[in-house]
Formats: sequence, structure tokens, C-alpha cells
Amino acid sequence: MKAKKETRFKYFKIGYVLLFSVLLLLIPIIYFFAPVFFDPSDTFLQRKGSVVNVTQTRTWQEKGNRFIDVTLKSTSGLVVDLTVHIPKEITTSRPLSIVLAGYGTGRRATELIDDSKGIILAAISYPYYGDIQINDISQFLLNVKEIQQAIIDTTPAVLLALDYLIKQPYVNPEQVEIVGVSFGAFLAAVPGAMDERVKRVWLVQGAADPASVFEYYMSSDVMNKSLRRIAASLLEYVIAGHYLKPELWLGKISPRPVIVINTRHDVTFPKKSVATLHQALGQPNEVIWLKGLHVRPDRKGVVQQLSSIVLSRIAADYGTSK
Repeated sequence: MKAKKETRFKYFKIGYVLLFSVLLLLIPIIYFFAPVFFDPSDTFLQRKGSVVNVTQTRTWQEKGNRFIDVTLKSTSGLVVDLTVHIPKEITTSRPLSIVLAGYGTGRRATELIDDSKGIILAAISYPYYGDIQINDISQFLLNVKEIQQAIIDTTPAVLLALDYLIKQPYVNPEQVEIVGVSFGAFLAAVPGAMDERVKRVWLVQGAADPASVFEYYMSSDVMNKSLRRIAASLLEYVIAGHYLKPELWLGKISPRPVIVINTRHDVTFPKKSVATLHQALGQPNEVIWLKGLHVRPDRKGVVQQLSSIVLSRIAADYGTSK
């Protein structure tokens, strides 16, 4: 009898350890992956809601151009900060270019452009409320919920901003374009595909296939190729890349056009990810190759080169004169 009790106790301990081990595995899986188990795009319109409050937080002028900082609040609780750049001496409604720039640039992208070619520019701040500087995996894990929410909320934020902007007298609602630049190019295809008010999408110095980008960035820290590939795939999943990566959405923009600008020998993203972006393009599309460096706020010449190409084309296509 004593031996049977000891055996039962032994199996009870084993079962307890197994249950505890399973729970230890399930808790982080639920924590990290639950928000991206289901396609978040199904809730984007609900999350967008409608504009319930508009607050102008700042207005100023530079070189005759007017800038307005605006905070929008939605019925869903979503809050969007954006800056609008209105060219000097406009008397009629103009084309609108919504800019999605680097995550550190956000709404300030409109201030980097000296000559808007008579185009209305607007840029949002990404709805991210975690640490700005993330230099290692521990910081990423500590901020993963904020990162997930920011990526999921970006499309609703763009659509809410568009709801507000097309009602402004200086915007022609029939001439709306989205320009995704660098990091922003990963996110621009989704609102471009979802909202037919957007007549054209630009992807400037961007790429696709986030897993290959993560793997590329980890190449000097994670030496084992298989482990690196697994980690990169998990990171892509955690940020909802399996639902929102650009190659899944570019074809849905058709028959509206997409224009892609990339720079030869740009080492910011792996060649594989740029090739994936180009291969995913629907029709019609245009690919423009340039020489030079990757865009950054402190590279004024690169900013002006790229902005001039995009804005001159928009102005010419819509017959806009300064």
C-alpha cells in the first residue's frame, strides 16, 4: 500500500511539473501573440471611428508656408497627431500627399521639405507610446505591446486623418496620394489598399518581407542561420506581419497605380526584401532606380532629391501650378 501511495505521489509531482511547464510556455505565448492571432485589418474601420474632436495645438510659418499641428480624437478613443504643411499663396484646393516617414520623424516630415510644389502635405505621428530607443531584444520585449498596438493602429490613424483632411477647403478630395518613406513604406500599402479615396501610392526607399529584414539586421548578433531565421519569423509574426506586410496588400491597390523608388547599393534593407516588394506590385506600377544614400532627416540633399521627384510628378499629373 505504501509503495502505491509513493508511486501516485511521484506521478502527481510529474504531472504538476508538466502542468507548470506548459503554463510557463503558454503565458508568454498568449502575452506576445494573442493580439495578432486574428487578422487586425477586420477591425480597422471600427477602430478608425469618426472624428469627434479637433484641436489645433500650434500654428506657425516658415518661408511663407503655413504649418498646423492638429490632434484628432475618434469616437473609438484613437488619438492622432498630425502636421499639415500648406504652401504659401494658395487660392484654390490642392492635391494632398499624406506622408508616412521614419518612426522617429513622424509628423515632422512635413517640416523637412522646403518646396512642396504647391501640394498640401500632411504627416502623422505613429501612435506609439513606448520607449523611443530600442537597442536590444530585452527592450523590444518590454515594449512589444506598444509596438504591436502602434502597427495595428497606424492604418486607422491614416484613415481618420484622411477623413479630416478631405473636408478642409485647401484639399482637393479627388487628388489624394499616400507616400511611404523608408519604414513608412512598410505600412503605406494597407491604407492605400483599403481606402479608394487614395488615388496613388508611393513607396520610397522601402522594402517588403519583414522577416528577411529582421534576419538581415540580426546577422552580426545571431550567428546560427537557422536560429536567426526562426527568430526573424517570430518577430514578423509578433508585429502582425503575417497579416499586414506590404506584399500581401500591394496587389489590392490595383487598378490604382503604385510608384516605387529605390536606390541602388542602398544597404538599409537586404536586396531580397526589395525584390519581394517589386515582385508583389500589381498593375499599373512604375519602378524608379536612383543612385545615392538612404534618406535620413540629417541628409538634406537626399530629402530634397526624393521630395522633388515625388512632388513634381504629383503637381504635373494634376496640373497644379505654384
